[in-house]
Amino acid sequence: GITWYNMRIYLILSLFFLADGAEMIVLSLLIKKLGEIWELSDSQKGFTGSAVFIGFFIGALIAGKLSDVHGRKPVFVAGALIVSIFSLASAFASDFITFLILRAFNGFGIGISIPSASSLAVEITPSKWRSWVMNLVWIFFPVGEVIVSVIARSLLKKDDGWRYLLGLAAFPSILSAIISFFIYESPRFYFTIRNYDKAFNGL
Repeated sequence: GITWYNMRIYLILSLFFLADGAEMIVLSLLIKKLGEIWELSDSQKGFTGSAVFIGFFIGALIAGKLSDVHGRKPVFVAGALIVSIFSLASAFASDFITFLILRAFNGFGIGISIPSASSLAVEITPSKWRSWVMNLVWIFFPVGEVIVSVIARSLLKKDDGWRYLLGLAAFPSILSAIISFFIYESPRFYFTIRNYDKAFNGL
């Protein structure tokens, strides 16, 4: 069944999906402000969002293989740390090119984390509850978008408000990455690599 241990993992994953929603919406909120600060053309503004999804695409391509070799937990933790680091770093970007590179790495971290987080959630959940659990976890994606949109209304009125907004958007992923060090790996992963002792310890 579903225990408090499962619930703790769902909470950690929900925090990351909340951060993911925040990261996905934050650029569309910032693009006008950044365009004024760095005098960006329309094509440069458009490519800002593309850079994130290029990184996301590359991360998602390798996430499955990494999760199958190293496990769901370490890949999720690594991805969450990458998102945290490069989200915070982008708040200190001094020019457009630096910002693009940092946001691309941010997208790479998201691309790595989402498949491993989804696999972990599914593999620790009884079959009859999986659709409910995944829907509940993914609800936090739009919640993150709403929270950042509300915060942006006041922060973006300030000159450096966009930097604070990026820093705040990274906070949930930082928290989920730190807490996730204290959870077990998916027992199903240990079964697939025939490490039965760890699998049963996890169970």
